[in-house]
Amino acid sequence: MKWIVLTAMVIVHSSIAVGECPTRGSGVELFGTIGKDLGVSMQLTGEGDHVTGSYEYVKHEKKIHLTGSCNSNSLTLQESGASGKPTASFRGTFTKPQIVEGSWSTLDGKKTLPFHLQALLPSDHVSGRYETPRFVCTTDDGKNVDEPPDDLNILLMEGGNLRIQGYAFYANVFCNLHTGDADGTAKLEGDKARYVFDASDPDSCRFTIHFAKGTIDITDESGACGGANVQFSGTYTRVGPPVFDESPN
Repeated sequence: MKWIVLTAMVIVHSSIAVGECPTRGSGVELFGTIGKDLGVSMQLTGEGDHVTGSYEYVKHEKKIHLTGSCNSNSLTLQESGASGKPTASFRGTFTKPQIVEGSWSTLDGKKTLPFHLQALLPSDHVSGRYETPRFVCTTDDGKNVDEPPDDLNILLMEGGNLRIQGYAFYANVFCNLHTGDADGTAKLEGDKARYVFDASDPDSCRFTIHFAKGTIDITDESGACGGANVQFSGTYTRVGPPVFDESPN
């Protein structure tokens, strides 16, 4: 499966002011990259000048514990492994409205990579990574195969435009996957948006996204978004901030 990664950006979702540290008890969501294409998803909670939370590499989905501080628009985080031993650190500053930039370094300083983060406005109630429930496919010989969920990554941009990217899957009788994908933009109109990959092509991938609190429903699909029997249609639950794949095909 190809996991979704973004260019160097991270999103913050809370009641914090632009370019300031999270206040006590406020939740913060972040997404973006370390280096050129290591997609990460992060959650932080403010505790006065201190912050705690975790982050994960999108391709691995294994949470790594974080502790640190945020003072005068400077963010410092230390990551630790399962044993609690420090392994690496983040050091960054708010360089412009809603943007956090800095460097990630291993504890011994032998490896340093840049990171770049972007804050999500408190009024944004549609951006996120949405997934259908995971399912288990059973082969003819009784073997169970854990199949990936369908997913959509959605980001609200200026002017009510949405950035959309995701994958859908269909498992045949042998539990082999047929894959479909969506990658483009749509216009948010009230609580819904109509995604069309190529408006000039009547057979192009298209579907309607209906937004509710923490979920989306996909309807009116064209049936042309990928391999045989692949459908994006269904109900998805928001599982975290979006992370897009901007790597070359």
